[in-house]
Amino acid sequence: MTSTRHTSAGWQWIFLLEGLPTVLLTVVVFLYLPDFPETAWFLSPEERELAIQRLRIDAGPATQTEFSWHQCWLAFTDWKVYMHMAIYICHSTTLFSLAFFMPSIVVGFHFK
Repeated sequence: MTSTRHTSAGWQWIFLLEGLPTVLLTVVVFLYLPDFPETAWFLSPEERELAIQRLRIDAGPATQTEFSWHQCWLAFTDWKVYMHMAIYICHSTTLFSLAFFMPSIVVGFHFK
């Protein structure tokens, strides 16, 4: 008779098999991913300059160091902010209601 004794439960193996590649990839990324385009060893000088230029253009007013009431007002009057809030609330409401009430619904079906 052979022993089929395992040291870990099935769910523990799932955590190990899904978590181990994540941890290993994190170490690789930490060691090889550059912090800034200026330190990217794999970019040519032209590509590096283009990346820096794009970041400057994309940052826009984010490079300012002082507070601006005008920008604050622009954020509160932008329709896209409110649309994003509405989408997030609708999405979160359905997601969390399903997550919290699904056990009660399944129990109500009397599955055994």
